[in-house]
Amino acid sequence: MLRASLILPIVLLANPAAAEFSCLKIERPLKQAITIPASVGEELRLSFRHSIYGSQVEEQFRITEEGLETTELRYSEARLVEFYGYEAARFEAGWWIVEGKHQIIPFLDLRVSPESLLQISLGNEPISLSPMVDPGGLVRLTVIPCGRTIDGRRADNR
Repeated sequence: MLRASLILPIVLLANPAAAEFSCLKIERPLKQAITIPASVGEELRLSFRHSIYGSQVEEQFRITEEGLETTELRYSEARLVEFYGYEAARFEAGWWIVEGKHQIIPFLDLRVSPESLLQISLGNEPISLSPMVDPGGLVRLTVIPCGRTIDGRRADNR
């Protein structure tokens, strides 16, 4: 236990940016935004039912200071890989997997319907977006700075 308590301050002194959190901001029309703490490098998973084929889709992103970095796309059916025009996919544990282009997306605008079963997962926390908006409503996901250190103090020392 003593060893772990010494390592964290050393990591934070060596890399002060590691002490800061980012936040995932969920904006909903005419409703208060929701802000969830997230760490840079943490995985965000978006899962939904495809609007045309009804098949399950998962999109995986990495939280960065600039936004969301695409890392992997997972389709429950090969025809979705073809539908989106990907040339290569591997089949693994029941999913057709396409490597993401590792591009940074500053925000995601998502159309939410009850049929889509749209949900996000940040770490082990699943969040269903359908109950948050009216059917057909729009949700915007954005990575923003939280401005707090790991011990809860504001980064600007206020």
